[in-house]
Amino acid sequence: MIKTVFDEKLNLLNEIPAGASIGIIACADCAAAFKTADTRRIEQVKKIFGGRNETLFTLSVNSPCDRRVLAQFAAAVRGFDKADCYIILACEAGRRSAAEYIAQRRKSGEDFKIISPVKTVSYVSLDCSGVSHEACVFCGECVRSSSAAAACPVAACPINKKDGPCQSRANDFCVIEGFESRRCSWLY
Repeated sequence: MIKTVFDEKLNLLNEIPAGASIGIIACADCAAAFKTADTRRIEQVKKIFGGRNETLFTLSVNSPCDRRVLAQFAAAVRGFDKADCYIILACEAGRRSAAEYIAQRRKSGEDFKIISPVKTVSYVSLDCSGVSHEACVFCGECVRSSSAAAACPVAACPINKKDGPCQSRANDFCVIEGFESRRCSWLY
């Protein structure tokens, strides 16, 4: 899954002029799992604008990063092409896919704005209790493991070390401050 966080520093009221109509497109998959696009977040974003801006639609899409899926959902939404501003609650791939789809669908020269208060931070796996674990840091140095843990040692390492265990280690445990009780990811 793509891990996202909501950018609390971004002031949406400063980004969108009063009176501009808005449409909200939210990811019902990864971003919803990290509460950057779940129902509560969508309602929170709508509430920010109160009576200041009209919300024409809210659209929760499974994987808006797949433009084919987005197109299917958007086709059923009245007013989709009428928004002055689209707020995208999705990872960067979902934001880009939505922006390109909207630009393609809108008439040439029409003015509209795309805003996303969501930041993409990493690629993770979720365990059964919903806790996320780094799965990949996109370093391009894939180290395949056949152990039961089968975790990428680069992603599992707190400093994302690519070339094996730290030389300063005295045992099988991590030498990085705050992680001393964790086994070295390179020694699984």
